[in-house]
Amino acid sequence: MGTQTISPREGQVICELMNGNVVKEVADNLCISFNTADTHIKNAKRRTGAKTIAELVFIFLKQNKDLLAFVFITIQAFSMATNTSIEQRRRKTGRRTARITVVLKTQSKAVA
Repeated sequence: MGTQTISPREGQVICELMNGNVVKEVADNLCISFNTADTHIKNAKRRTGAKTIAELVFIFLKQNKDLLAFVFITIQAFSMATNTSIEQRRRKTGRRTARITVVLKTQSKAVA
């Protein structure tokens, strides 16, 4: 446990989560059921030993280091461009959406 890699399909699900989508949106975007998307997340967390989605994203990025620089740039651009839409979604759903930039910055300091 904790050393197995993430499958390509689980990687797609994780990328959708990194884009700020909730599990239902992930399922819709990948044309799979909610339960299938949730199962991919649970299986990836179980095999990698991740306890949270943020930790799962961090492990995924460590396994795919070529994506790391691209993700930082994309997240910064996305964060600036969609800050208003994120706030609108929070108000509409009443949920708090985790900011992946904060997670990545704190996790990367722990690795370095």
